[in-house]
Amino acid sequence: MPKKKNISSSSFRFIDGLVSILCLTVAAGCLYLFWIDLFGTLSRLGERPVGTITWKYKAAQRRFSDRVLWDRLQMESPVYNGDLIRTAVLSEASITFYNGGYLDLAENSLIRIFTEDAIPQLDLMEGTLSASSGEGGMIIRSGDHELALDSGGTAQAAGGTGAEFAITGGRGTLRSGGQSRDMGDGEAFGSGALTVVASPRPNARIIAAGSSPGTVNFLWTRQNYTGPTRIDLARDRNFTRPAAALEVPGGENRARVELSPGTYYWRAYSAQTAAPSRYFKLSIINAAPPRPISPEEGQGLPRYSGSRPLRFRWASGGGAPANSRENNDPDYYLLEAADNPGMANPAVQIRTRRTQADTSLLGPGRWFWRVSAYYETVSQVSAPVSFTIDEGGGLEAPVLIAPAPSAEVDIKPGSRNVYFSWRTVNGAASYTLLVSPNPDLSDPVISRRMVKENYYGYPVDSGVLKTGQYYWGVSPVDAGGREFSFSSTRSFSAGEIPPALGAVFPPDNYTVAEALLPDIRFTWKTDLSPVRFQIAGDGNFTSPVVDEAARSSFFQGRRLPPGGWYWRVLAGPAVPGGRPISTPPRRLVVAGPMPSPVLAAGESRIIVSPGERARFRWQPVEGADRYQFRLYNAGGTLFHAEETAANSVNLVLDEYPEGNYRWTVQALTRESAQGSQRNGPAGMALFYLAKAPEREEEPAPRALPAAVQTPPLRSEPEEGGPPLITPAHNRTFGVAQLRAAPSIVFEWEAVEGASGYTFTVSSQDGRQVLHLALPSPSYVLDDLSILSRGSFTWQVRANWETEGKESPPSQRSFIIDIPAVNQTTLQDIGTLYGK
Repeated sequence: MPKKKNISSSSFRFIDGLVSILCLTVAAGCLYLFWIDLFGTLSRLGERPVGTITWKYKAAQRRFSDRVLWDRLQMESPVYNGDLIRTAVLSEASITFYNGGYLDLAENSLIRIFTEDAIPQLDLMEGTLSASSGEGGMIIRSGDHELALDSGGTAQAAGGTGAEFAITGGRGTLRSGGQSRDMGDGEAFGSGALTVVASPRPNARIIAAGSSPGTVNFLWTRQNYTGPTRIDLARDRNFTRPAAALEVPGGENRARVELSPGTYYWRAYSAQTAAPSRYFKLSIINAAPPRPISPEEGQGLPRYSGSRPLRFRWASGGGAPANSRENNDPDYYLLEAADNPGMANPAVQIRTRRTQADTSLLGPGRWFWRVSAYYETVSQVSAPVSFTIDEGGGLEAPVLIAPAPSAEVDIKPGSRNVYFSWRTVNGAASYTLLVSPNPDLSDPVISRRMVKENYYGYPVDSGVLKTGQYYWGVSPVDAGGREFSFSSTRSFSAGEIPPALGAVFPPDNYTVAEALLPDIRFTWKTDLSPVRFQIAGDGNFTSPVVDEAARSSFFQGRRLPPGGWYWRVLAGPAVPGGRPISTPPRRLVVAGPMPSPVLAAGESRIIVSPGERARFRWQPVEGADRYQFRLYNAGGTLFHAEETAANSVNLVLDEYPEGNYRWTVQALTRESAQGSQRNGPAGMALFYLAKAPEREEEPAPRALPAAVQTPPLRSEPEEGGPPLITPAHNRTFGVAQLRAAPSIVFEWEAVEGASGYTFTVSSQDGRQVLHLALPSPSYVLDDLSILSRGSFTWQVRANWETEGKESPPSQRSFIIDIPAVNQTTLQDIGTLYGK
């Protein structure tokens, strides 16, 4: 007979455990690489950034000039020359440039960033921005218009179909239509009545002392109108929860309003025109002074502790309103360091929007430092912190950066300068650079002393470098003139590198909207000159419609009728007496506006009951991947706006006032690797909104079962805590309402200072069917399976977590009126099976 085999634990061999560990390690490594690929931010090797994303809210993306993929930006992400930056709905971003300028980008905005001679040049294609220029100024373009800001100037700009520019501080020069004019503080450019607000700035943050109101001072100038100015302030972006409304006579340009801590949205416009869709944001906050972190009080630091400079770090004292996700950091920080606690004649003064700063300017001795946080109206200053820097030994040898080891350097006549660069040495006052044909740097052909920066540009036309191999090195020099050890030597080869020419953007068969063509920048890379740019209707360029000398890297600002076109770049001649070389022709499709959507007009009169949804439909537009839906009343006030990929929108209209309304739909396409965004005119339809009369008493065609009998209706709810908004007391939800909107929205007013809310729903027999802790004053119940036929009570309490307190409850009732399910009875049909 067969025997049973006993399998013991010893059959698990060592190799099995090793294989298991190896598989788990590989899985963990793949998961880590996936996380890096999903959340990482790209950077360019060998290219210096022009600025940094210092703050962002929600989705901000960046696309390199020679890439087609969008990269999700993180805090402190670098920004490079030629990058496209865009923000999504309800998103914002702030960018700080290395010349001291910065810009704030509003939601739904798209810009391209270029720099020339370290001066930022911004192409605003869509949305709005506010900017402050640093050293050398800043250039802002939109379409055929260009604003050149002087150093230290501030401005606001809006892009799209109607470009607008407004200078809120300093001066600038506007160039438009081949003409230019100087603009000063308070002047604007644009069509229609414009209100140029110098104070408060967009995204202003104003400090309020304790819980007292904060004072907001409005200062503006009028353009193209002389009548009264209206200023609206609200708690929400749609201005349905107004906080204040001012109407200032035509002879005045100042106003003052006091607001409690929180986030507000405001707009200023001529009282004789409709309210604009553009708005700005400000925050009233409680903020403490910044808190110094390092160096700490009494800390001793070595003078030359490494190649990096001394770093100061601090924590922000900004305080956000309760339940707020807004940025309430200061507009900027000012770091000061001096040899006295009063900061008289400071040795270091650094203005930054980050919570850290580096410097190499402090020598041995005792020092004091402090940080000031500057907001819209006031500043908060930290207490001074003292530290000491020891004498230290010598300077470290520099670390070389470029040219890279064994790099090739182009020395043919007319080539660009060759840059030698290295890392900054802490404590170095200058540097000595030697370039020699010998590895020991003897008999140098280039010897530069007292180089103040950490780089040196060698002019190729000087003819010092000949074809061959060279070695170079750098030594640091301190403030006393002492020279320290040279860096390790690095080799490179010099010679005449063949010329290069290549097109970059747009790619072949790229489709661009006719309205956006002037904003498209045709870019290429070349080391040749002169350069000509051509556009023609055929690939042989027999009759070019554009044939112009261009800059060395781009061409922009030309309009063409819809159709197919070809473009190329010619550069050279490559050799004396030779013919220019050209890029292969690339096809460009200029597309006209998309057709207007055909709206399903439906009924000219819509009668709605509480909770019912009205459906707005339209015919799909070929090529559109999304639609912009807007709902206005007869006066032009925007009540609702949203984007959708479907060809219909469902809205609950019972909270809107009765009257005439109009709704519009615009077809849109998103930007892709082979085409720009496109849009067209909006379709429009009209209707009259009426409300069905409310039932005064509960109809009772059938009695509820005894277990779910509805209690008598109370005339008023019992309220002792947060004021309740919706649903109304004893609101009845029938089959029609629940089928049209399979959810129930609960809302109540926010309680100042509350950290959260406790929300409960109970049946009439006291059984609790829902208990939640919520951070915000609303909740959408979309799981209706927890409810049954009968009456329910919903209750809200406000909580103060830090104080361990909660408010009395506020409660209301609501009724679920759905048909009762009849009990199914079975008839005895006898025995079906027999023996």
